[in-house]
Amino acid sequence: DENWFYENATSYNHDLARMSIRVAMAAADTSSRMITELFEDLNFNSITGNYPSPTSNSIGYIIGSKTVQNTAGENMTLLAVAVRGSGYGAEWASNFKVGTASNHQGFSEAATTVVDGIKAHIEKIGAKENIKIWITGFSRAAATSNITAHRLNLQAREDRIPGLSEDGIFAYCFECPRTVWKSETGNGADKNIFNIVNPIDVVPMVAPEAWD
Repeated sequence: DENWFYENATSYNHDLARMSIRVAMAAADTSSRMITELFEDLNFNSITGNYPSPTSNSIGYIIGSKTVQNTAGENMTLLAVAVRGSGYGAEWASNFKVGTASNHQGFSEAATTVVDGIKAHIEKIGAKENIKIWITGFSRAAATSNITAHRLNLQAREDRIPGLSEDGIFAYCFECPRTVWKSETGNGADKNIFNIVNPIDVVPMVAPEAWD
C-alpha cells in the first residue's frame, strides 16, 4: 500500500514489516532475478543496482523507484532498496571483519557501496523533492541496511540530499547482527530503523556482546 509511505517512518508499521520481509527474501539469492521481478510487479519503473559475483568485499543490492500520488494529490518519489542477504558465498567472510572503528568494518564498507548507489540513483532520476526511501535486508543485508539508513539519516539532518527528510526513511532489518560499539547506542536517534530479531538465531550475536 503506497499510502504507508505518507506516514511518519518513526512509527512501526507491521504490514510494511511483512512486505519488507518478502522483499528481503526475494533479494536473498546470488541472482537478482527474483527481486527484479518483484520490483517490476510492484510497478517500480526505474530499476538499478549491482549484484556482482560474491567476493569477500562485495555486496549485492537493487534499487527501484517510482512516482506516487495520494488521494490528496501529493506527489512523492519512492525508492525501494533491497540488499542481498543470503546466497552470497564469499561475502560471508566480511561478517568477521569487525575492525576497531565505531562501526563494524565489513558491514560499514558494504553500506558505503549501497549509500553511493542510492545517491547515484536519485541523481539519475532527477528527484529533488519529497523523496522517500524504503530499505530492507536479512542477516548480513540487515546490518548493511541498518548502517545505510543511519548514514542517510545523518545526511538528511544536514540537508545533504535535497528532498529527503529523516521521517521519510523507512528501514526494516531482519536478523540484524550488531553493527556498532555499545557506547554508540542508546542516544535516542534513528527511531526510523526497526531491527526484528529471532532470539534463537546465532547471527545477531555477531559481534559478541563481550567485545562491547
